[in-house]
Amino acid sequence: MFGRKKSPDLDPTSIANILVKYGWVTKEQVERALATQQDRLIGQVLIELGYITQAQIDHALLHQAHKRGTVSNAEVAKATLANNMALSDKIIEAAKDIGESAAAMGSGKYVPIKRTT
Repeated sequence: MFGRKKSPDLDPTSIANILVKYGWVTKEQVERALATQQDRLIGQVLIELGYITQAQIDHALLHQAHKRGTVSNAEVAKATLANNMALSDKIIEAAKDIGESAAAMGSGKYVPIKRTT
């Protein structure tokens, strides 16, 4: 569907096709990114436009490498587990921050919730 160049690519393992398949971007968003791509990678343009995150690109690149036979199922599972653990850690930290803020609000003190990305 989409490749590195500004012309449609029929490769089902292209990053743009994988991102569309996952539902992380639309075909229209990819078309907009292709229109401004110049000599940059499509994934980088999609990130700059705010359509996806670096983590999503990393996941799509892993999927692409697996589909192309350059990484094993075990490597995919290991990377997915590491990603899920990192995400769990972020969720736990956010929950702690919310709990601390809620406790402070109950005491009459205002404590803003910490923002993490």
